[in-house]
Amino acid sequence: MPDIFTLIASIGVSGLLSAALIFLARNLITERLKAAIQNEYSQKLETHKSQLKAQNETDLEHFKAKLQIAASERSIRLTRVFEKTVDIVAGTYERLLAFHDAVGQYTSIVEWSNTPPKEDRRRLVAEKYQDFLSYYRPRKPFLPKRTVKKIDDFRQKLNETAMDFMWGVEQGGDQRAIKRGQDRDSWMKAHDFMTKEAPPVLELLEDDLRRILGTYEDN
Repeated sequence: MPDIFTLIASIGVSGLLSAALIFLARNLITERLKAAIQNEYSQKLETHKSQLKAQNETDLEHFKAKLQIAASERSIRLTRVFEKTVDIVAGTYERLLAFHDAVGQYTSIVEWSNTPPKEDRRRLVAEKYQDFLSYYRPRKPFLPKRTVKKIDDFRQKLNETAMDFMWGVEQGGDQRAIKRGQDRDSWMKAHDFMTKEAPPVLELLEDDLRRILGTYEDN
């Protein structure tokens, strides 16, 4: 009987030991599997992060390159616009000044023996005015509004001065008005405008054009 109990006890102990060994082995395998999976996951995650970083850096470089190209294209466009604006400013002022000078010659109170007839000088005024308008009108959008207004006011005043001089002096309108008791002196009125009013207007207009070109100096 003692041998039977001993055998049973031995079997029980062996069973417990076997169960414990199986449990430990299972836990060991499970932990190893978890570690292997975690390691594989970490490697894949690092690989994915590296790929994303490389892709982001590539995308960033592409984006920077596009920005540089866009900036270069914009710079070229602005340069071309500025160059065109410079040409327009120069062309407009040149023609406006030619019109101004023609009106000055037409209305001058000094006439020499070799001075062209008033009719010829009037034709020159009309020619210079038309030349100015033909050049200036389609190019107005390149100039600031306030500058356009100054130019329009000035060229209109020049034209009115020439027209008033034509009617009053060349065509004898002043003499007829005087006979009716009206006080008119278109010649002196034109002289005063060309010598007193026009120069300051031209100076202000020149300052505006210098601001457009970036050469204005504020003293």
